[in-house]
Amino acid sequence: MVQQFNCRHGATNRTFSSGLFVLAKDYRDGVEEWTAGHILRRTDRVTYDVEVQSSVWGRHANQLHPFFQLVTVPSVRVIPLDIPLGTFELPQDILAAAPNPEAHPLSICTPRRWTDRCR
Repeated sequence: MVQQFNCRHGATNRTFSSGLFVLAKDYRDGVEEWTAGHILRRTDRVTYDVEVQSSVWGRHANQLHPFFQLVTVPSVRVIPLDIPLGTFELPQDILAAAPNPEAHPLSICTPRRWTDRCR
């Protein structure tokens, strides 16, 4: 019965590992915002202790979202900007590279067919 309910209503089993960066819902000052922190420990089946700004908050799994910090990887391959244009062996004859319109005749499209069905 529980499995059928979860399947029909889109319930997911969310678990967070210790040390994972998360966004925790912040209820301070009467405004709901998301604040970055990391998981300290799991306290119950669905509650976690989260360290946020040197304080520990207890949050339900529904009040946490995984947070992935963007890591920039420096590019190893650098293409020089002074590559001469003649090294690509492009065709020199413009007429030879142009498509021939006689080789492909224009296609004739049939008009759209409408049904006689009354809706």
